Amino acid sequence: QTVVLTSTPGVDSTPVVSRKTGQIAFLSDRGGSLDIYVMSGNGRGAHRVTTSPVGGAAGATIASDDSGQTSLAWSPDGTRLAFDAENPQSPGCVKNCTTWGVYVIRSDGIGLQSVVDDAMSPAWAPGGSRLAVEGDVTPFGEAENLQLVTLGGPTVRVSAFAPNPAIPPAWSSRNVVAFMQGQSRINAVAANGKSERHLVVGAGPAWSPDGKWLAFVRSDGLYRSSATGEGVERLSRKREGAGDPVWSPDGRSIAFLAFRKGSAQVATVTVRTRAERVLTHERQGSAFSGPSWSRDGKRIVFSDASS
Repeated sequence: QTVVLTSTPGVDSTPVVSRKTGQIAFLSDRGGSLDIYVMSGNGRGAHRVTTSPVGGAAGATIASDDSGQTSLAWSPDGTRLAFDAENPQSPGCVKNCTTWGVYVIRSDGIGLQSVVDDAMSPAWAPGGSRLAVEGDVTPFGEAENLQLVTLGGPTVRVSAFAPNPAIPPAWSSRNVVAFMQGQSRINAVAANGKSERHLVVGAGPAWSPDGKWLAFVRSDGLYRSSATGEGVERLSRKREGAGDPVWSPDGRSIAFLAFRKGSAQVATVTVRTRAERVLTHERQGSAFSGPSWSRDGKRIVFSDASS
């Protein structure tokens, strides 16, 4: 059964559920500008977290445009949000003018902190004191390294090139960071930035809760491998595109976007049995985003820009 959580005019998109509190962070323009909001798991009590421009009149803005869309990530304790925002363009610039920065803010909207400039797509470390980001993002929309940032401390840089820095790195419960190296290679590195190794060919890395398995996508579907990149197997039933894999809290299922017949449907697959279930059945041109599991693993939250 599908339950509508928001019904305001305009845009409500990119929902992300906190595994700790069950709250949902999302992007919305209900206040006149696109900003971050947080609501309870049942859709009640939505409150505004940011007010664009972030950091004052000349600050960055929450974005959803041709240059990219703001990425959201809950801290492990459910008290803070890491996000990226679009910096103001330089006067007179007419082409390749957009840069980004990564910020952290409390879920009640207090304590905004600028973490790193020219960066995108933050992912939290298990302890909540570090972030992995796509670093040195150029106005051409390319990341020139992976950065492992200690909040209020040093930054470790790992040589990398990501032509699509909107694909975030993934930090496992075993303190291994998976990230894009080039257009279609997923590499891994230890939390100290050393021992880099190639894992698999694919994109969209997502670690299982126990850190033993890596889900990822290829042009013909959803895949998984062991944490070392071995035992690659396709999980999705049909040889069609997939995106945005997210593991259930118990690690038994994966939610993802299944690209079929000109539309992106929200689907799940049970890892052990390969049983696949399509949860949405929109016609061509549907525009779903998410998905994100509820804290108890019984529901999947997503947004539909086509409705």
